[in-house]
Amino acid sequence: MKYSKIRSKLTRWFQYYFVFSKAALLISGDLAFFRYFLTLVFSHSLVEHAVVDVLMSYITDTWKNVHLNVAAVAVNTYEVTSTIAVVLLAHASDAYFGHFKMILITTKTYILGLVLLWITGTKIWLLVVALVLISVGTAGKEPPLKEFLVDQLRRHEQSLDGNNEIRVQARTEVWWRFWWCLGSITATFAFSAVDWPNTFKVVIVVMFVAYWLFRFGEGLPYCQSPTSEENQTGKQEASASPLSLAYRVLKAAIMKRHLHYPDASKFFKNDSGELILLPNIPFFRWLDKAAIVDPSSLSPEEQEKQGKLCSVAQVKEIKYLLKMVPMWATFLVYGLVEATGSTFFVEQTSNLRSPITDSFVDIVIAFNAMKSLTSFIVPYLYELLIQRRWSDGRQKQGGLLVRIGVGMVSSIICCCAAWQVEVRRLNMVDREGVKDDPDVKST
Repeated sequence: MKYSKIRSKLTRWFQYYFVFSKAALLISGDLAFFRYFLTLVFSHSLVEHAVVDVLMSYITDTWKNVHLNVAAVAVNTYEVTSTIAVVLLAHASDAYFGHFKMILITTKTYILGLVLLWITGTKIWLLVVALVLISVGTAGKEPPLKEFLVDQLRRHEQSLDGNNEIRVQARTEVWWRFWWCLGSITATFAFSAVDWPNTFKVVIVVMFVAYWLFRFGEGLPYCQSPTSEENQTGKQEASASPLSLAYRVLKAAIMKRHLHYPDASKFFKNDSGELILLPNIPFFRWLDKAAIVDPSSLSPEEQEKQGKLCSVAQVKEIKYLLKMVPMWATFLVYGLVEATGSTFFVEQTSNLRSPITDSFVDIVIAFNAMKSLTSFIVPYLYELLIQRRWSDGRQKQGGLLVRIGVGMVSSIICCCAAWQVEVRRLNMVDREGVKDDPDVKST
């Protein structure tokens, strides 16, 4: 009886997270998945863990005369460029190109950047160009690549109600994290004691093969069209891209700044009968004018076509988005910790002696693989053991805040540990009279 319950739970779990599809490896034995999504996820993970995450080490090893601060600036500039590119590419993917074309563009850019990084030698300008191209390539990882898998999984759902959409998102996370962890583990064992030229050769070949296998399946996967393309009726649909929507709302609100707020809800392009558009934020009250129908101008349909009128739902979406801006400002501290981890923590490792391996790059790659594995396991355990037991929305929201708080406390502990390690290392250097040289390792 006990084993039957366990088998029943495993069966339900398997049916919830796995679905038969050509776009993902779904226990069907169909090798078509190599041409689609999973090869790119694996290759992205392999390249990121073998090269991108240890860029600091590559720069300091290749350019011996480059100061530590200069190398840190180069890596942090790459990360900033990649972050900005994520926003721009997400907008271009949603509004103009579509996920599939954007994946092809960013993958080719990624390969070109890796080739330039391989042949750069000691030419600084080639390094800068290579880092810019790689930042665009890594930005194509998500959302375009991840949303492509979502499109494939949505295609196999009979209907897209709330439960099915949640299941699609859960399946996406499982497949994404599994293949991402597989790539990180492969990087840990495959690039042990491998020099930089051979590392670049391997990752370039893997990325090139993944691109062409994915490219040959162009006519087979389901791809959602860009939101700016015309539908079957010939009427252009409003773009669902947040940047396009924000531009439309801001433009309409500025153009109607001379209008007075209506006394009745009929002057709003509104179906809910509300006069004050939620959220009721006094500072963003002027955005409500984007949904006011100008009676002295064209018809509402013509105003909407010319970008002079937005719906209440669109105005609400932008107001909620702008409401989150103060919270985004707190990410600055997180960004400082993240930047420190990818630069100075990596360089700190190069000055320590490991009883396991002589290559500190192997240690960094292994640590990043462990981080990916932890990122795969912890969210799933949190959802399985805690979140599913809370049915109340406030409890779930409180649990999410606790989870964020634990992460922030962990980052503080991480910085304190790195601080103490460096203090101990410098004390050993002073006590033993050893010159603070990167070639001298501390235990």
